[in-house]
Amino acid sequence: MVGRARTSTSVARGAAVTVALLAAACGSGDGEGAGPSEEEYLRDANAVCAEVEERVAEIGEEFSAEIDAAQGQLPSDARMQELYGELLGELDAMFARVRGLDGPDDLEADVAELLDDVEAQLAETRRQIEDDFDGFVDQEEDPFADLAPRFIELGLDDCAAT
Repeated sequence: MVGRARTSTSVARGAAVTVALLAAACGSGDGEGAGPSEEEYLRDANAVCAEVEERVAEIGEEFSAEIDAAQGQLPSDARMQELYGELLGELDAMFARVRGLDGPDDLEADVAELLDDVEAQLAETRRQIEDDFDGFVDQEEDPFADLAPRFIELGLDDCAAT
């Protein structure tokens, strides 16, 4: 780390944001007309989120292993930005998959609205990582906190549970 030390609180906040990014990670399909039932759609969308959760956990394990290998020292900012980039890439791929799912039009519309909000917050997160990485890592508030209850309300519990 160049010129400063991060506290465990800062790391915990950064980790909380990482978890929040995943919680914000489900979305909507673009189905028209008759298609899978609401139950099938929710099952498929939740399965996508659960699958991506596994990959995000791998990224977290990789991060932890790097800290352990460095005897408790955090990776450089550049490496941490790279890890966050991997995480965001996983979320982008997940959004694309979930957007491709067919489901009942009314549910898809509600999920699409939520996904639009999530994607706007992800864009802001990307901007902050690029422009103010220290501020991103040190932020105290979870920028995705209001999204998890919305996922649960729509039946996307696996997306909100991570």
